[in-house]
Amino acid sequence: MKDNITQGDWDWDKVRADWGFNDVRSWGLDIWEDPENADYSSLLNEELVSDMDEIQKKVNEREEKRTQGVLFPISKSIYKEVFELLVLRSKNQEDLDNRILTALR
Repeated sequence: MKDNITQGDWDWDKVRADWGFNDVRSWGLDIWEDPENADYSSLLNEELVSDMDEIQKKVNEREEKRTQGVLFPISKSIYKEVFELLVLRSKNQEDLDNRILTALR
């Protein structure tokens, strides 16, 4: 087998069944490691993982604060007035929410 490393086609299932991973690797055949048994912990960068956790936390917080939109038709003749009354005169999102609820109730 080790004499034929650079040539030939391999039946990878047979290679896996007939020889151990360490034997095949020691012969110089570049063979995969079973993903279920592979240890990738040496690839983890703890600082990077911490940064990613912080980024995910910020994304989650932003999603919680994200506003929802409702679309409904308004005639062109009153659009500017509605926009001014609801959006431009609102001090912040909470004020806008209250104005809309008041108008709808």
